[in-house]
Amino acid sequence: MLHDRAKIYVEGGTGGNGSVSLRREAHVPRGGPDGGDGGHGGDVVLEVDPGVHTLLDFHYHPHQRAGSGRPGQGAHRNGANGADRVLRVPDGTVVQTAGGEVLADLVGAGTRYVVAGGGRGGLPVDAGTTLLTLRALLHPLHLSVHGAPLQGRRDLNPQPPVLETGALPD
Repeated sequence: MLHDRAKIYVEGGTGGNGSVSLRREAHVPRGGPDGGDGGHGGDVVLEVDPGVHTLLDFHYHPHQRAGSGRPGQGAHRNGANGADRVLRVPDGTVVQTAGGEVLADLVGAGTRYVVAGGGRGGLPVDAGTTLLTLRALLHPLHLSVHGAPLQGRRDLNPQPPVLETGALPD
């Protein structure tokens, strides 16, 4: 079974809450506030991977969410940032909205596109969950040839390969 189209729901991570804290120690005048900021939420990123040939993984796992930021702490300690969620897609994948608008055409190994950004520290994600449609344009080499062994396969490459021969160096 080959899936070349998948609908996924993506959501960026929420930002961590900030901390409200006051420094209170003996013999320290005017301690004041010392709370830390919350960490930023992670992004959902699509990345072209030459080792991936189908969108089958997204058929079974359509909901993808990035990690959330950790909350801040006292003593001016900021929260950790949330982990990015990197989704591996085949070369030639087209990203569309639910309405059919093309957002990106991912061509070339390592090409990245952020489909859902994470929230800033202390703030939620603005957009919420987004529905996207992924279409993979299959490369002709990924299609199998049916038929009896060695029958009709020469039509794919009518010119046999030419090997160059020469004297080997001493």
